[in-house]
Amino acid sequence: MLSERPEYNDKVHIAILLMPVGDMPVLSTRSLGTRIFFNFVLNLMEYYKIVGSEALFLDETNFRLHILRLCENAPHLFAWTLGMSSGPGLSMDINYICPQAALQHGGTSMRTCLHTIQLFRKGEFRQLERGAKENQRVYGTSEPPLYNYTKITTPLAIYYSDLDEYSPGHVVRKMFPKFGGTLYSCLLEKNHHTEPLVGMLFGDMYNSQILEVLDSATGRAGATKEKLHSKTCQ
Repeated sequence: MLSERPEYNDKVHIAILLMPVGDMPVLSTRSLGTRIFFNFVLNLMEYYKIVGSEALFLDETNFRLHILRLCENAPHLFAWTLGMSSGPGLSMDINYICPQAALQHGGTSMRTCLHTIQLFRKGEFRQLERGAKENQRVYGTSEPPLYNYTKITTPLAIYYSDLDEYSPGHVVRKMFPKFGGTLYSCLLEKNHHTEPLVGMLFGDMYNSQILEVLDSATGRAGATKEKLHSKTCQ
């Protein structure tokens, strides 16, 4: 939103990004688990394209309940699947797995899933691929344009991982020079994008740190900009 609607930059104090995705390693270079998972999602999307359904799950409430009951009968299977696609070393709280599995699909559309798959297949942060003719009509070019990072001038606080399959640290760092505003970064060692959802470490280790950065950006409780402008938590 901030790159396509730059006028919103001045309305946002700070954007907190947990394991952000942007420029990515292409899917063919990922682990076998990640490739299997995305091939499954891709096949599912092809089915929904054929039946012409924009909503991914038409009866979302019952679908969530179905996933919840399945998971409660085999929570370790869901945890294994999550670990297979996220990477090694995640310390998961098994009590959070099933509620989060049931909530993952809320508000998801076929277009959102296709855009995500496009990102992982091509490794480029572009707008949605619509086909050559539709691209020309909507974007004025045969390919969807790249998102322009330099138009993002809102202060950013980026928390990223050294292990995450979806958001590898060495790739995230390549995005840093492209942003147009103040950037605060924090490497979370032995962490994953799933840690804030189902992990056992994130709350204790990083909640207070994130709140300090938020206070620094907003001036809450008399906080200064010192924390935000320190650039890194390391």
